[in-house]
Amino acid sequence: MPLILTENEATESGIAYADHTGVSYEFPKMYRRIMKFGVPFVYYRGRKKLVGRQLQVYFGSGNVGEILSTNGDASRLTCEILNFVRFTNPVPFKLGPKIYLERNGQRRGYFQQGVRVVTDAEYNSILTAGNYETIPLSTAEARHRSIVRMARTAVVTSQNSNGQLVRRRVKNKAMMLTEAELCKCMAMLFERQQGLCAITGLTMQLDTQCSDLALLPSLDRIDSQKHYSADNLQLVCRFINKWKGAERDEEFRRMISLIRDRT
Repeated sequence: MPLILTENEATESGIAYADHTGVSYEFPKMYRRIMKFGVPFVYYRGRKKLVGRQLQVYFGSGNVGEILSTNGDASRLTCEILNFVRFTNPVPFKLGPKIYLERNGQRRGYFQQGVRVVTDAEYNSILTAGNYETIPLSTAEARHRSIVRMARTAVVTSQNSNGQLVRRRVKNKAMMLTEAELCKCMAMLFERQQGLCAITGLTMQLDTQCSDLALLPSLDRIDSQKHYSADNLQLVCRFINKWKGAERDEEFRRMISLIRDRT
């Protein structure tokens, strides 16, 4: 079922979350059961600001991406935001007195929930009201959106791996580049690879122009035992990065070749 993700400048409780609109979303661990990869969502902005109040609106949509741990706080998780599209028209949370776009909006305390499940009908009515289909991004803009999303995910992943101690093989994920340097490096990789997955040669799809989340670009370290550095990075399809895991690059490429030879 689709979700509503609340993003505020400030919360009624005074608790702050490290959200980056269209890139990543931090949330309490209690919502992990419903925050699943690929689930579509609509962004909701509440009335509370750092100073004063504002109109409660829905302002964009996307898909939930990879779920990551939040560094230093076991009670929170962070997810990637995929395919983010900002609405042409922010959508008021209700059409009139007691006429809410979310059917449970009249319940006391309902909008204090940071993550909410809605029906397909509610989700689609919000998209329609926001003129969802009238704001296509250019290929350059969509590529930039993908790059920013991957850079933010890499930074969060490397931060969370520091001091990690678990009873399994753990990748060494130190970040040797600034976020800006990482974005520049990925832009060069896009050009060098001509938008193709470095391992399969498949055309990678871009955020906001994607019909298959498995084909979104993903930043891969060629040698998983080495750091995030310019000479150790390549762009691959998301499903390839997931399949590869901590496997050696040359061994994984060999296995992909075996599959190709069988088809």
